[in-house]
Amino acid sequence: MLLADYVAVDESSKKAQVVGGGIAILGVNSRTGMSAPFGVLVIIEVPSSLYGAECTIEITLEDAAGVIVLVPVAGQGDGRCWR
Repeated sequence: MLLADYVAVDESSKKAQVVGGGIAILGVNSRTGMSAPFGVLVIIEVPSSLYGAECTIEITLEDAAGVIVLVPVAGQGDGRCWR
């Protein structure tokens, strides 16, 4: 998993375009309580024996204590789990 300022995947070449990759800590604006926008790149390798199989993957954002972080969403209350 890689946090970056910006992440995009080109569908035709399957290449990832990453700008500012390797973020370890996200700062929070004390006025708004929000971080700057960021991207997450996750690469999952699957053995060929599972090609075509239906799989579920969940990635959650947790704080240092392991508590799921609620992310503020404009116009949608206090926050939602980032998944």
